Amino acid sequence: TVSVASGGTVHPTVIARCAAPGTMYLIVWGGSGTSPGTTLAPGLTVPINQDFLTQLGLATVNGPWLQSFFGVLDAQGLGRATFALPAATGLPVTPGHFAALLVDPSLGFTGVSNPVSILLGP
Repeated sequence: TVSVASGGTVHPTVIARCAAPGTMYLIVWGGSGTSPGTTLAPGLTVPINQDFLTQLGLATVNGPWLQSFFGVLDAQGLGRATFALPAATGLPVTPGHFAALLVDPSLGFTGVSNPVSILLGP
């Protein structure tokens, strides 16, 4: 939970030990549920229904709010990010989810994670 009134920080972590070190990842955000999700390619659906939070996240990826939401996995298959929400942003109190996508520069999207809940609370 992160307070929309007073702000806060959480640290989403991508864990993809089966992926090669240096594989790129992108963490996406949504507030409209996880089903049916968004199809990226045949057989590959990220469990995020796109909405204004998704668009906000993609527009500001790796900015002050969504630090390291696009990056590369380390030698242990980990990607560490920071969601740093400032106080009084005007965002609504709402439940949401983060999910990660694995990206290969030549193959495109190669994997997705399970959704992880986040609550923008009072």
